[in-house]
Amino acid sequence: MPEEEKKEMSNRRANETAPSDRTPQVYAVRKGRSGWTLNRRGLLAAAASAAAITGAARAQCHEKGYSTKNSILDLAISPDGRILASAELGVVSLWSLPEGALLKDLSFGSYDSVRAVAISPDGRLLAAGNVKGEIRLWSLPDGELLRVISAYPGSSDYGVTALGLGPEGVMVSAGGGDAWAYARRKVQLWSVPDGVLLRTLTERHRYGVGVSPDGRRFAFAEDESFKIQVWSIGGDLEATLTGVQEPPDVIAISADGKLLACGPAFPPGGARVKLWSVPDKTFIDLPVQAMSVSALRISPDGRWLAANVVCPGPAPTPPCFHDGISLWSLPDGRLHRTTALAEQTYPLAIAPHGEWLAEGFYHIRLWTLPDGKLLPACFTKKEASYPEAKLVEYTRDGTNYSLPCGSPLPTGAVCTCNCVAGTRSDGCGGYWYPN
Repeated sequence: MPEEEKKEMSNRRANETAPSDRTPQVYAVRKGRSGWTLNRRGLLAAAASAAAITGAARAQCHEKGYSTKNSILDLAISPDGRILASAELGVVSLWSLPEGALLKDLSFGSYDSVRAVAISPDGRLLAAGNVKGEIRLWSLPDGELLRVISAYPGSSDYGVTALGLGPEGVMVSAGGGDAWAYARRKVQLWSVPDGVLLRTLTERHRYGVGVSPDGRRFAFAEDESFKIQVWSIGGDLEATLTGVQEPPDVIAISADGKLLACGPAFPPGGARVKLWSVPDKTFIDLPVQAMSVSALRISPDGRWLAANVVCPGPAPTPPCFHDGISLWSLPDGRLHRTTALAEQTYPLAIAPHGEWLAEGFYHIRLWTLPDGKLLPACFTKKEASYPEAKLVEYTRDGTNYSLPCGSPLPTGAVCTCNCVAGTRSDGCGGYWYPN
């Protein structure tokens, strides 16, 4: 072989084996007495590292292994699909996707229920609101607390009920009032992260507020008229839908603003979901075999509508046949499948490319779309799990993880504690606070 060719081959091999500049660099992620600490680049790098652990087989998730000691009230997925935020009692938890490793807990400093959570379109800001009417803003990926907004002081029942973050540094929030005081329920626009109130759109909204997947639009209904208004995040009224006969307690709107789904949470005689064509101001009724619908989500690509259908009691009777997730194709509204669940669920979130659906109540679960296959991610917290649930704890690239006992460790992992038991000792399973 000529000397020049040997030199060229040697250089090519060196380039192939050299470390890539694009390899995720995980910086210090440590859990000490004061909680988790990490630098600004650490969290996304940790999530990227977790996303690389796709080949490790998982043991079956233990039924006594829980994601929370209470109930999960809202979910949000980052625009890159790497982080899931879950809201519960006093805490917003950040998890890696699709593995379900806990990355960080963001505390409200109180035990008030966190009812709403949202992530900005650029993935740099997280907003969450609690039952006392307080909104907190954190930067991502480092989890630094930026602002505390007393948005709805004195709210006795509802607090913050919905949040959405737009691409222009604008946040929409809804909340305030109590079970009967429609006159005190507001929908407002805020500048973020400085927390300056820009505008109050109404002071008489009902519970339901839907925010589009990209944060550019939102919709809500006013008082007893049930008229649904569609707004841009910039504060422009784009459409008004009239003729709604039942309270639209749950609302979802597509990213392009052309499709809107709504329905009452607890209607007599069974749940009903209406799918609106916003430009035409017409709707079709979608078939739902359940007593109530507690959540609606339209996928970011506008191809699917998901609904959380709920049946009360241990033995549902007609017209309620299941607890689960119903999925319709869009825009035709054809029922694609219903996935039955072993327990009730409440919030839903769909990944940016429509490949996963997350849902949860005491357990967070991740499903593929549209085929509805359960992914082997356990989303387990040691402090929320009973001793029967054994977890293997390990570190990889400075990040701490927990997997069900019996799971093989991925390459490069260092076992820190093999088959540790959950530390939960209470005899009850938390409480339900769906509002």
